[in-house]
Amino acid sequence: EVGRTGIAFAWSRDGSVIGAVASDGFRFFQASDLASVAHYPVRYPSSILFHPNCRDVLLGTWDTTAIKSLSELCH
Repeated sequence: EVGRTGIAFAWSRDGSVIGAVASDGFRFFQASDLASVAHYPVRYPSSILFHPNCRDVLLGTWDTTAIKSLSELCH
């Protein structure tokens, strides 16, 4: 389920990937056809933001924020 803890979506700087807050973590989709490309499970996901460097994404939870490489998540 996407958006359960609050609707949060973000587009990568190049427009190729959409990230979403889901009930069980973060989900990533190809922007062109919405095909699922990655899932990053966490407890209490709350916000998502793509870094301007086009390589990283910031994933916020109620407890902390993590910086993850897009290539690491969407392989």
